[in-house]
Amino acid sequence: MNIREIKEKYSVNNRQLSVVTGIPMRSLQQWEKGERKPPEYIYGLIESALERNVVVRRGAPVLIGHTPTVSASRVNSILMKDFCALTREDVEELNRAYHAQILEEAARKDTGGIYKCTQVKLAYNSNKIEGNRMTVDDATLFFETGIVPDGECRPKDVEEMRGHFVMFNNAMRGFYSPLAEDTIKRYHYDLQCGVFEFISNGYRPGEYKSKENTVAGITTSSPVNVARDMAELLADYGSFSGSPVENIALFHCRYETIHPFQDGNGRTGRMVLFKEAFAQGAAPVIISDEKKKEYRAALRSYQETASESALAVFLESCQEEFYEVLRKYMYDHSVPLSYVCEGEEEMGNER
Repeated sequence: MNIREIKEKYSVNNRQLSVVTGIPMRSLQQWEKGERKPPEYIYGLIESALERNVVVRRGAPVLIGHTPTVSASRVNSILMKDFCALTREDVEELNRAYHAQILEEAARKDTGGIYKCTQVKLAYNSNKIEGNRMTVDDATLFFETGIVPDGECRPKDVEEMRGHFVMFNNAMRGFYSPLAEDTIKRYHYDLQCGVFEFISNGYRPGEYKSKENTVAGITTSSPVNVARDMAELLADYGSFSGSPVENIALFHCRYETIHPFQDGNGRTGRMVLFKEAFAQGAAPVIISDEKKKEYRAALRSYQETASESALAVFLESCQEEFYEVLRKYMYDHSVPLSYVCEGEEEMGNER
């Protein structure tokens, strides 16, 4: 199968293909015209990426997350509101615009916008909660340049930070796709496959734990029960009937109680939280290291009460914090503050 046949099979154009795979448009065009020939394995990688990002609706393939984007003026109007005044529709529209922006910035390798800010904030805080010694300046420098900073960080710290960047890059293309066991295992693989200490201990990235583990005094699932418990959680998730934030809070509480992997559970779990905010229509969530005591207390509360309410309230405070980041990076000062609701051009599918 060649590039043209892949595009026809999945109904995508070169720009969409570039966003999903990270391959420059110029390379795709040259391959399609026969000006250059890619290695054979490239076609398999492209198809794999598209399979994770395409669903069939009404008999036709549709690229997830590439619905018509919200107009800049509409985004501005939403961002003028206080967090508590946002409607469900506001959040969903803002999420679509945010998702499109980070995909585009990632494809351009832009290290000055909301994509870079999200990568650094999520990776730094999620790793820091688990004891990583890299500072936020270290993480920023490493993300921007790939240079390992001088200081007290260990090789493991750097490997974990790199793994988190990779995990987010692969995860963000599927934020609107259904959550599945393979999705979570892939997150864990991306996070841990380059961590020497994890592998040297005989553990396998992307595979469930083989030994008992615990976290903050919480009794977790036995290794022999993990596959069953995860299957039950994913099956139950579709019937959760709370608000969007209550649903993702309940999933996270149960996930952390299972603790399915030998290590890296918190970071994969928080990546699922971030992803499922988009899928559920909730505002994005980043848990800061400064709030880890509150976070852990909320998880313990679930153990004691079997209620996710404490974590849901906590997550709402995190959503409000990150909303201020979105207001800073997504407000477009070049467009007037007005609604453009009708007659807007939708993104075509021309090749």
